Amino acid sequence: MLGKRYMQYTMTTKASGAKVNRRFSDFLWLEKALEAKFPGHLIPSPGEQRMTQTSTDEFQEQRIRGLSKMMTRIATHEKFKEYKVVQHFLNSKNLDKNIAGSESTGIKALKALSGFGSAVVGAFSSDPSVRAETKDDKSCSEIEAYAKEMKLALDKLQGFSSDLFNKESELASTWRYFDRTCVDVEKCESKYVDHLGGLVKAVGLCGDDFADILYKTQVHERKLVTQNLKDYAYMCDAILAMMERRKKAVQNLEIKMKDQMKKRDNLGKLIAKNANAQKITDAKNAEAEALKAVENGKDRLANMTKTIFAEVLKFRHEKKKAMKDMYVTFIKMRVEKAKKETARFEKLLAEADSFE
Repeated sequence: MLGKRYMQYTMTTKASGAKVNRRFSDFLWLEKALEAKFPGHLIPSPGEQRMTQTSTDEFQEQRIRGLSKMMTRIATHEKFKEYKVVQHFLNSKNLDKNIAGSESTGIKALKALSGFGSAVVGAFSSDPSVRAETKDDKSCSEIEAYAKEMKLALDKLQGFSSDLFNKESELASTWRYFDRTCVDVEKCESKYVDHLGGLVKAVGLCGDDFADILYKTQVHERKLVTQNLKDYAYMCDAILAMMERRKKAVQNLEIKMKDQMKKRDNLGKLIAKNANAQKITDAKNAEAEALKAVENGKDRLANMTKTIFAEVLKFRHEKKKAMKDMYVTFIKMRVEKAKKETARFEKLLAEADSFE
């Protein structure tokens, strides 16, 4: 097929039995739609958009795994799963990206604030002339610092883990070459009367078995550890994105508060000037509408913040359990590997006396 190539992913929903095909860009669209509808919730990421240093097959395997985890989290979330956009995404063969309808206003609002919000870097700082920094603001700054620190630590740990497994893969290859060299040595030995009777070859075969053990173990361990660490790092990114959405909500509230203050001052000036009754009435109505917008903004921010705290607590609880399960499994795999290696050496030792 001519033109730009792209990958489609087949997705089957167990509840309805629906089977649909989606491109990676469709998952990115769903992520943005959820961010607009649920700004105070932790939105799972579809993963990396571009292939990194991994092979094409490994990258696609990672992507499929990431997309599967993303959709499982969405489909089992009590609020996400009922959202009409999610239902459409899961069940409709032809994806209509206008399905969000009036909710698309939320996406436009986020885009409109993106330039204003991007000016805020690091810890949040409210405009003291409009709104004093609250206890919730400070808590959110601490959460943001936690997510950034955790993301850096997870990235480093993933890097070191990958290096470890790469070295074990190289060690497995070394054992393979060791086996082949032992066979060559055995061929030379067999030409002489005073030879080891096959012992060198047996040692080589033992090395070949070690290569199999190492290779199989590091493949499973790589998937278990590095992929889970990457998933946790993505969730830290999702927390940071959630905190940015709160910052934008605060900034939007401050804009409304400034507007209300401006209208209040204007009303005061009109009263001081003894302006005509109609102008004063119009100014009172404008100030009342602005005040109502401020109160609505405060309510939305309070609800959003409450949801954020609940989402972060849930994330920490899930991460703690998942990390424990991951490392317990990792330790068990290491123990099993050590047992297999020890058993193979013991077998070789038992056979050694039988060689002439």
